[in-house]
Amino acid sequence: MKKIIIITGAGATGKTTKAKELTKDLKTACLSFSTYKKGERRINYSNVSPDTEAIIIEESATITEIIPMYFTNTVIVDKRGFDPFEYKLQLIIFTSNNLTKNDFPANLRIEFIEMKAL
Repeated sequence: MKKIIIITGAGATGKTTKAKELTKDLKTACLSFSTYKKGERRINYSNVSPDTEAIIIEESATITEIIPMYFTNTVIVDKRGFDPFEYKLQLIIFTSNNLTKNDFPANLRIEFIEMKAL
């Protein structure tokens, strides 16, 4: 079963650093949200491979962009120079400057980490 973590906080609070700490022992792909084709369950990114264990998606903007990832178990990866392949989602970490736990329905199993300014 996949796990979703959302790390929130203002700019320069260490969201990406925290995400990388959480995945330090995993094969991880880090990408911006613009590489995810919302509504198509597709990722355009060459660093995602079938043995990737975690994906960090930076600068997620709205709940409507994240919720589709919650309700799917696989995405299609369009990797340059290779045939598209289906990737089974395992761990997805989103970072966001503007989302909070209160933006999401309470019944969703999502872990939230709020980063504070130093």
